[in-house]
Amino acid sequence: MASANRSAGTENCAGLAIAFETGESKLTPAASVELAKLADCIKANDAHEVLITGRPDPKGDAGAKDLLSQRRAESVLFELRRMGVSDLDIIIKATGDEGSNQEHILWPFERKVEVQVKQAS
Repeated sequence: MASANRSAGTENCAGLAIAFETGESKLTPAASVELAKLADCIKANDAHEVLITGRPDPKGDAGAKDLLSQRRAESVLFELRRMGVSDLDIIIKATGDEGSNQEHILWPFERKVEVQVKQAS
């Protein structure tokens, strides 16, 4: 899921994809552990922006999917704040239907939040 990558003595914060169950926005204990690693990396390095993107699977109506993807992104935002990552550095986005894959077999991979970390130049 996520990890901090070490390269030539410096640490870069890798991105993270957090999976969710159908219709759920609650983080699993395993997701919280991965977020803690990412939060430590963000705080220890010169990250200047964190983008959190909530995504649903294609099942259900558009309004419900918009709300669910927003709630998922907010769950991750709340957890990162609780872990001491400044909310001034965090942007959240909910995609709703945008970019969803219509193949049923891929739906479990659509139910996620993606976290991207941009380092300062």
